[in-house]
Amino acid sequence: MPAVLDDPNVVAPPADPAADRRPISVVHPIWELAYAGTEGQMLRVLGCFDQREILSTIVVRGDQSEAPQSVPASIQVERCDSTRRSGFVLALADRIRRCRADVVHVRGLGMLLDAAVAARLAGSPPLVFSFHGVESPGQRIPRWRRPLLRAALNRCAARWAVSEAARRWIEGALDLPSGMFDVVTNGVDTTAFRPAPDRQRVRRELGLPIDRPIIVSVGRVKPVKGHSVLLEAVRRGGLGGDRALTVLVGATYDGRQLGELDPSAVKLAGRRADVRPWLQAADIFVLPSLWEGMSNALLEAMACGAAVVATNVGGNPELIHDGRTGLLVPPSDAAALALALRALLADPQRRAELGRAARASVEAGHRIETAAARTAGVYRRVAAMSDGIGGGS
Repeated sequence: MPAVLDDPNVVAPPADPAADRRPISVVHPIWELAYAGTEGQMLRVLGCFDQREILSTIVVRGDQSEAPQSVPASIQVERCDSTRRSGFVLALADRIRRCRADVVHVRGLGMLLDAAVAARLAGSPPLVFSFHGVESPGQRIPRWRRPLLRAALNRCAARWAVSEAARRWIEGALDLPSGMFDVVTNGVDTTAFRPAPDRQRVRRELGLPIDRPIIVSVGRVKPVKGHSVLLEAVRRGGLGGDRALTVLVGATYDGRQLGELDPSAVKLAGRRADVRPWLQAADIFVLPSLWEGMSNALLEAMACGAAVVATNVGGNPELIHDGRTGLLVPPSDAAALALALRALLADPQRRAELGRAARASVEAGHRIETAAARTAGVYRRVAAMSDGIGGGS
């Protein structure tokens, strides 16, 4: 385990404002600022930083294919429009030099090799790497890439995954020593994401019915998110009509994955810049994914006090204590999911108890301030180990 993360609960003290030093400059290369959990978590963490201590620059590769996330004013965003890989690497190296980067933070294996080369061209500021999950449960890394990725990871000054499950996956997939990665879990803004004082009013504002239970699921339509399993559970459980309305937030219609929808049972809410009111409107939140590193949508739903049903995969069981803070079901099992949903729909008191316990759980262990403090602590220690805080060339 890297020395900089020996005790992740200890955060380096804040910089002395009287000291004559510039802020730590951190560059964050990413693919796009899309509606996705990794990018959203990044923006929320960076938004917690004091600009007098840490300056954040996001470098986005390629065209913006989706509506961008809302970016806090304290964060600079630069775009590299080169479609050629070599062009992007050179452009990223230029950004790293111009930002006088003390640290380059890479998220995900897809960006690691390009960022490692760019950092070397820019004078070798230290890399830190965080792993957030995979696109499918059976994903495999091509054999030819594994030694290159191992070499790049060995050069990183710090490495962490967002859950124990994600740590085990990457260490196993790359034949890395057990414990090479630390775990720094995601966090949620429990002030922004909280139960609504008047759920019925929220529903009216969203155009949702107030006279039947609402089931909500948040996520883009892609196979790993398990929408088809949820819709099959709705059909099997007879969860339309007066029994419930299932709302898919972030989903646009895809006939290949969603099939024919019953409008009395299912509503597509499309992509939303702010999912909070939809979570606050929910009686039940469903996460039917086939794999998750650590789901931000799940954390947000728990913070909003929704009763949660999630698949027993990836980092989900690290957040959900089955029967106490939510219910866990096997992945790809529409019958089990339908049974869990019907049980909660029939028991409003149980839903309320699970929702309160879920909220208490994230308040105790998954605040965004904690995730930001641990991340900032890593940046300070890594910068100090190289040229000193604020000492990038």
